[in-house]
Amino acid sequence: MTFAICDDNTSYSEMLFQKINSCFQNTSDSFLSSLIVLPPYKTGNELLEAMRKQHVDVVFLDIGMPEIDGFDLAKIINKQFSNSMIVFVFAHNDYVYDSFDYSPTYFSRKTKTDEELENLLLKLIAKLDENHLKIIVSTHDKDEVVIQKDIEYLESSGNYTLFHLISDRTIHCRGALHNFEKDLSCNRFVKVHPAFYVNKEHIKFVD
Repeated sequence: MTFAICDDNTSYSEMLFQKINSCFQNTSDSFLSSLIVLPPYKTGNELLEAMRKQHVDVVFLDIGMPEIDGFDLAKIINKQFSNSMIVFVFAHNDYVYDSFDYSPTYFSRKTKTDEELENLLLKLIAKLDENHLKIIVSTHDKDEVVIQKDIEYLESSGNYTLFHLISDRTIHCRGALHNFEKDLSCNRFVKVHPAFYVNKEHIKFVD
């Protein structure tokens, strides 16, 4: 998993870079030990260029930056790199309400970095871990690994279960729906009908 920081305040971004790295030093957890924190970027254009070359799981974004500010940058990230999570970093609370329009995952106050960073990182790791959960499905000729966040909904169809993916692909899997219930993330899926499990992220409204 990869973290990136974008802030024109180099002293703060370097401090944040060091603190994030120090939180995961000497860990025996293989998931946490895979953490990569990229060297901080001073401008949004530098960050976007890097994100086009490699996947970034979490972006810490300052809001007030030259060339392109954090809000406009978030708009681009949400459109072009929708799987990346955004954490807005700000020094003034005035930005909080405006930032809701850009769907950040979390906020971080620069004045409270020491007190809040570790808890924030734990929340991000939990979300990332959830995003990497997989399920193995058996089709007619092979077993296939599916990332659970890529499933829009599951549908029971006789002795088969249909996995409807967000890519508009449907996998016809041998086995009744109840065989997969124990493997589904209870934080992500909800049973809306005896024959359907739906990914909560894709529920548009409840009638």
